[in-house]
Amino acid sequence: MARGSSRRFGAALTCAVLAVSTLDGCTSGSTPSAQARNSVHISIGTPQGVRAQQVVDMLNSDWPIGPVGIKTLAAPNQVDYVGTVMDNLWWERPDRVAGVDIRAGAATLHLSTSYGARQDIELHTGDDTLVDGFAVTTVPPVIHSWADVDA
Repeated sequence: MARGSSRRFGAALTCAVLAVSTLDGCTSGSTPSAQARNSVHISIGTPQGVRAQQVVDMLNSDWPIGPVGIKTLAAPNQVDYVGTVMDNLWWERPDRVAGVDIRAGAATLHLSTSYGARQDIELHTGDDTLVDGFAVTTVPPVIHSWADVDA
């Protein structure tokens, strides 16, 4: 009789340990992924979609923008320029994707910065699928009164 009780206790203890240990895997981490922060899905079925998602991932990364990462994104003649621009944008992270327009060979990312500024990133991909055109535009805020500034 005592032997059966100890087996049941051991089985119950094992089940409890397994249940508790699997709960840790179900919780979300403290930092959501870049895609989870965005309400807009970027289709990666085209080279320009892949590059648009890569730009967002790089901008929202905890790792600084560097030449190695930029070389996987931009055409050789654009590496220095794109790297400098992306490094400046990186300091304003995290960016939220407010919209994306994907066209033949080009994409426009509509971003909202951590402090609410809106920026558009226009990128063009060449035949080698690397970014060979990159331009950032800050969208001016709409200000009608002092209340808009204090908001």
